[in-house]
Amino acid sequence: RTGGNGQLDSLHVDAIFIISEESTTAPAMATSPAPADGAVDVALDTNLSWAAGMMSASHDVYFGTSSSPAFQGSQTGTTFDPGTLANNTTYYWAVDEVNNSGTMSGSVWSFTTVAASWAVLSSDDFESGFGTWLDGGSDARIATGNAIGAQCLAIQDNSATSEAELANALDLSGYTELKIEFSYVPVSFEGSEDFFVNYSSDGGATWTLVQAFVNDVDFVDDGTRYYPSIIIDSGSYTFNNNVKIMFECDASGNGDDVYIDDVVISAK
Repeated sequence: RTGGNGQLDSLHVDAIFIISEESTTAPAMATSPAPADGAVDVALDTNLSWAAGMMSASHDVYFGTSSSPAFQGSQTGTTFDPGTLANNTTYYWAVDEVNNSGTMSGSVWSFTTVAASWAVLSSDDFESGFGTWLDGGSDARIATGNAIGAQCLAIQDNSATSEAELANALDLSGYTELKIEFSYVPVSFEGSEDFFVNYSSDGGATWTLVQAFVNDVDFVDDGTRYYPSIIIDSGSYTFNNNVKIMFECDASGNGDDVYIDDVVISAK
């Protein structure tokens, strides 16, 4: 392009394809799927793309959660937006390459989306009091013994006041799993004495037992600290906007305490 530099006037050409709607050759198969076949932890907003088969004029796209994915339409571009995907779901897709001479069916590819992360709905270490919890009365208190920090929740006995429940209802609308994590130290439990984690979907009017922690079955009363994690799902419990959780003691006297700390409630 500059006078006297004729030796630099070069054009490098590669991979020329001349494609006609009137081609007498059927197209080659689509390749190089993205996400790759068998990919995991795929983002929920991902788009699909592929390398067009040689001599293809258009692409029939199939997509869905069945291993025989449903037809989504015909297009000339090599990307497809499936919309927002669901967490932890396996999707299947295929691309058939088309021209006037025929259709080349594509392989069925698959990928699995990323699992949902846990959203923390409530977290209490009781260092500043009851936090998001309500004491049930004289048999529930903030204690300084057997705490991870300076304070913890303690419930004793088996009276009508031997419980602590969430002060405000949780909204589980749109969630499918609930996780309740906490630590506890039992003191002076005898025989088969126990304590409960209860669930309510009507704001605390009625309660359903989620899990009983039984002496000499689920724990040994020897000063050990335990760290349970309870996961329940919407298929077994009603998930709505009026959910509460309760800790309830079922021991025999005021000297029988369970010390509860670091309560974290999450959902996904």
